[in-house]
Amino acid sequence: MAKVAFGGGVSQASGKIGGTVYSRNKGGAYFKNWVVPTNPQTSKQTAQRTLLAQKSAAWRSLTTEQRTSWQTWANDNPILDRLGASIVLTGAQAYNKININRTNASDAATQSDTPGTATFT
Repeated sequence: MAKVAFGGGVSQASGKIGGTVYSRNKGGAYFKNWVVPTNPQTSKQTAQRTLLAQKSAAWRSLTTEQRTSWQTWANDNPILDRLGASIVLTGAQAYNKININRTNASDAATQSDTPGTATFT
């Protein structure tokens, strides 16, 4: 689905509408005809898909209290989408996003615990 930000004219567009893909790069905004993407099934891609499946299965094993905690965390910590708009993830989306990043960073944090408040020195 395409995302479009309207202003005095269309100021930003990102995504696909019909057979046209809208995007931007260092050269600016552009659009092109959509083509079916390839699926190279590289080892990194397969590993990431496996990791997502594992985290999704782990989400389903959480208690109601743990899921509620993740939803509360997600509500309190909105993220920016690709056009810079603030969006609130679901508890499951927040759980998967944080815990996939934790695993990729070799973070030993308990997977069912929500992140603490960031501190910087």
